[in-house]
Amino acid sequence: MSEIISVVVGGALAIAGGVIATTLEHRRERKALAYALAGEIKAIVDIVERRKYHEFINQMIEVIEKTRQPDFIRIRIEQNYFVVYEANAMKVGLLPRDAAHDVARFYTYAKSIIEDVTDDRFSPQTDVEALQRLKGLQDLIGRLVSLGNKVAQELEKI
Repeated sequence: MSEIISVVVGGALAIAGGVIATTLEHRRERKALAYALAGEIKAIVDIVERRKYHEFINQMIEVIEKTRQPDFIRIRIEQNYFVVYEANAMKVGLLPRDAAHDVARFYTYAKSIIEDVTDDRFSPQTDVEALQRLKGLQDLIGRLVSLGNKVAQELEKI
């Protein structure tokens, strides 16, 4: 009888050890992912702020309002600023629900902004169209910065 109890206890301890090891590895992976994404998001927000994109768009809006001539930003982007996200997109579900949601929103905003400023096919034809697109871009950039700051803080607390 004591042999059976020893086997059962030994098996239970082995299973518990495996569960604990898996849980600790899952927690470590979630923290590493959260910190890496926080770093990348903070860098993107910092770049947007240091390059003063918001102020530049304000200036363009003022010029268009004065001259009534259509204009729009065209930027060539050669670097991939989403390396961490793209390499780990399938793991975002490891994050807490709200953080995963905000990470997905942040990168969708960022990709949308890039699409807007790199696509030559959508040049505005009128000043009204240019102003509408620039104000929309300005709003997206504001949302990106605000959400980026929020989500980076969330991720650093994980």
